[in-house]
Amino acid sequence: MLPGALNFVKLEKIMKPLTMILLVGALVTSQACFADDAQQRMVDLELHMKALTESMAQQIEQLNGQVKKLQSQLEETHTRQTTEEKKSDKLVKASIREVGGLKDGLVLEDGGEMWRLQLNGGVQGDYRHFTPDQQNTDTFSVRYARLAAQLYLFKDFNFKLESEFANDNSGAKGTAALTSGYFEFARWPQAKIRVGQFRPLFGLEGTSNGNFIGFQERSLASNAIAGIGYDRGVMLHGAPIKGTYYSVALSNGTGQNIDNNCAGCNPKSDGMDTTLRARANLAEMLDIKGSVLHMGASWNQGTIAMGTNAKATSALTEARGLTFFAPAAFTGSDVDRSHWGVEGAWSRGPVKLQGEYLHANYDGTSAGGQSYDRNLHAWYVEGNWLVTGENYADTYSGGLFSRIRPKRNFDATDGWGAFELGVRYSLFDASDFTRANALGTGVLTAAMSSEADAWTLSANWIYNPFVRLMVNYVQTSFGDSVLNNVSGKSSDHENALTMRTQFDF
Repeated sequence: MLPGALNFVKLEKIMKPLTMILLVGALVTSQACFADDAQQRMVDLELHMKALTESMAQQIEQLNGQVKKLQSQLEETHTRQTTEEKKSDKLVKASIREVGGLKDGLVLEDGGEMWRLQLNGGVQGDYRHFTPDQQNTDTFSVRYARLAAQLYLFKDFNFKLESEFANDNSGAKGTAALTSGYFEFARWPQAKIRVGQFRPLFGLEGTSNGNFIGFQERSLASNAIAGIGYDRGVMLHGAPIKGTYYSVALSNGTGQNIDNNCAGCNPKSDGMDTTLRARANLAEMLDIKGSVLHMGASWNQGTIAMGTNAKATSALTEARGLTFFAPAAFTGSDVDRSHWGVEGAWSRGPVKLQGEYLHANYDGTSAGGQSYDRNLHAWYVEGNWLVTGENYADTYSGGLFSRIRPKRNFDATDGWGAFELGVRYSLFDASDFTRANALGTGVLTAAMSSEADAWTLSANWIYNPFVRLMVNYVQTSFGDSVLNNVSGKSSDHENALTMRTQFDF
């Protein structure tokens, strides 16, 4: 073999392993470079994904904020629309409310924030049958027909207008007449101020709404304070502490729809009346549930200006039949007139007892120079029972017994309303006005009686809080025979069966 060939062979033997080594080295190097590049790419990808995730999180957070803002705007819009819809519903769908006391009525309001208009009214249709037949005429009568509007503004002010449309038996009330017309500032429950025409508060019966007493009419004793009716003036009243109430009124003392002046009266006579009243419910003060323990006192002082109407108040039977007490007019100087009374009531569950003592005094000097001082006193006691089990304490509010709400209103299935029974005895005594005791002025006129007493039985069917049917039997005895000037007949008693259908709201 040639040397060159030999060298080539040797070289080939050396190159093959070297080539393999180089190939392996290159492959390893290539794999290492590829691994390093992949690893870098993975790092870069991780960084990119992290940045992308952070960007997406920021975008999601921004979207969440925008969604929350939109949700808040939608909620505000929905709330505003709901409020407007409620206001509209209250205006369009006004309904009779049962919220207690003097607040029942047909109510329109703007949601209660600015104004509230309350409409009240009622009608009492009566029938009266009398014996002896020749003394009194049986009659149908619209005893009461009233409509009232009361506007409340900003919860601090209220205005009330009420008119009476009913005729009495003589037709003397043939035209509508204002009963209440006043403005009241009522920000503080402890001290409200009322200005205008209203009824000064005196006595439990006298202050109570005639729709809610347990009998068709107030007692015979209420004649003693008949002169304290609707009047014009100013009154401060309120509830200073739990369970108490007071009122102080200064009024003309001249009566309904009359300013403080009259033809022929002494212009120096002011004639102003001052009326005070205080009452308390001890059961409420002592937190005795389901009961009422009411007590109160009233006082009134004023002057009757001399004139054709300078008289002591006349008196009518509970059945609104005979006027049995009618004194002549006083002569001489103005008459000082005063009233006072005490009252009490107790109730437990469906049973209630109530009574009052009332006193009136008239004093002055007659035209003949004789001084006189005449007293008139009256009282009553009564008991009532809600046969169907309603609780009188639930009807007591602001010192008065008010609307009875049956457990079940009358309907065509099993609702029969509420049933109430009552009995009352009342007495009226004005014996100081008889000619034997009087000193020549303001004495009892002929064929009248200075004394009377009465028993009254009552049955009431209360269909629902706003409708009731009443039946009363009244037996009245007079101290002397009383003459009916129309029939020319006299009697020492009057018996009457009276009925009433009543609706009020």
